Amino acid sequence: MKFRAAGLTDIGCTRKENQDSFLIEELAVGDVPALLAIVADGVGGSKAGSIASGTLVNALREFYKKTGQGDLYDLRRAIEEANRILYKMASENSEYAGMATTCTGMLIVGQDVTIGHAGDSRAYKMRNGNIEMLTEDDTLVGRMLREGLITSEEAKDHPQRHVITRAVGAMREILVSIYKSRIGENDRFLLCSDGLYKYFSEEELIEITSKTPVDISVERLVDMAKERGGEDNITAVLVEAEAKAGRKTERIECTDFDPKPKRRARAPCLVLIMVLILAGILVYIRYS
Repeated sequence: MKFRAAGLTDIGCTRKENQDSFLIEELAVGDVPALLAIVADGVGGSKAGSIASGTLVNALREFYKKTGQGDLYDLRRAIEEANRILYKMASENSEYAGMATTCTGMLIVGQDVTIGHAGDSRAYKMRNGNIEMLTEDDTLVGRMLREGLITSEEAKDHPQRHVITRAVGAMREILVSIYKSRIGENDRFLLCSDGLYKYFSEEELIEITSKTPVDISVERLVDMAKERGGEDNITAVLVEAEAKAGRKTERIECTDFDPKPKRRARAPCLVLIMVLILAGILVYIRYS
């Protein structure tokens, strides 16, 4: 297995600081090639957002440095540990109150791919001229779209499209979405913050990321996002992995405190109320 990976983050054209962070790191797992890639978009006033995203990246890096090969596939547990660290920091230091971060992390071990996700950063897979969005946006609009309350066209310009409903560090416990896949021949994976993907159609993403080396592709993506407005911080990580053909992506949700998604259906009104409350808190912090 060979990896080619490149990442780039930029403050954009309007923000005063960059609250995005990313990581690309090869892991030592004996003879099995592995790669950890992360994109995080911080939430919080002053410098708390950048501290949140940076802390998450460092926490996941340290998790895999300390754990053995038997824990290598447990990206969910790594993100839960980062959540505990961030929540503790925010609870004990008033300067960090309310800080949180999105997390889209990808762990490749051999031909196995695991995506751990919370928030509105995204992961895409490009294969044979096609693109597949591997993650779902944890936003109020994303939830409304999935439930059929609005159309995809209405979602594009919805006034609440930036309201996120899940972030690492926002609550004591976190529900981490896990996506599993197998690498196909010359697959490419794009991890990016909302400051990048909102400026591109999926067709453009395929064209830009499929025909040039990974480092040139990420530079072009960031430059084009700035040319088109650059209203937010911009981050992209592109990974190319060479392998034999793989199977279709599978999606599961995992959490220690609510291991079966069907339990949430017993009290839909309560869940909706909790989601709306959390969304309101996060959007207030994000734009305060």
